[in-house]
Amino acid sequence: MAINSKKNSSKVTRRVLGGEDHTDHGDEHGESWLMTYADTITNLLGFFVLIVSVSTIDMNKFSQVSEGVKEQMKSQQMEITSMAKLKKVLDSMMKDKVASGAININMDSKGINMTASNASFFNSGEATLLHDGRTIIDQITDQISKINDVFNVDVEGHTDNSPINSAAYASNWELSADRASQVVKYMISRGIPKDHIKASSFADTRPVLPNEDKSGNPIAENKSRNRRVVIRVFY
Repeated sequence: MAINSKKNSSKVTRRVLGGEDHTDHGDEHGESWLMTYADTITNLLGFFVLIVSVSTIDMNKFSQVSEGVKEQMKSQQMEITSMAKLKKVLDSMMKDKVASGAININMDSKGINMTASNASFFNSGEATLLHDGRTIIDQITDQISKINDVFNVDVEGHTDNSPINSAAYASNWELSADRASQVVKYMISRGIPKDHIKASSFADTRPVLPNEDKSGNPIAENKSRNRRVVIRVFY
């Protein structure tokens, strides 16, 4: 049962449901939602102010990072230019050695790689530097020493897969390590800083060409190519 009545020009609806009396005041709290709305707008305003302030800080940091990246790119460009100049000088200086196959000079994004045949540096099964090897190293170190920037040198020793038969070396690991070490020590004696050079031994683990054909027969020319010393110059 619903009872409707008018009092003081206000509309009050009373409903009796299940023995309970429910009264709805149509206009008494008609503007109470404005408080919630205002609070919401205030919170949103504060949130956007926070976002703007954080964005401003990020822009400052972005500017700093951007400048740092520009300086790094400039430095890297100078390094690449220095390496390119060094390679050009080495190519000109060693054109006869390159033509004879004693050494090969390449440049990639990491630096300059100079690959010398073991025949130019060592006798078979030995790690004593030959005269031709010393001459090549003299030319390389003289030019490297002219680089004004800080650089690093890695000397790699490589062999073919033929087991060594020598009382001096138990395996190709020891032989390749000793050869790389001998080159490093000589380069240090020629003025390369000892804290910027190292020796690496790879034995027969990184051949540039297959040591045997598909039938397992040795390929003498390929084995000769795999016996090598690599001098890497990089930043």
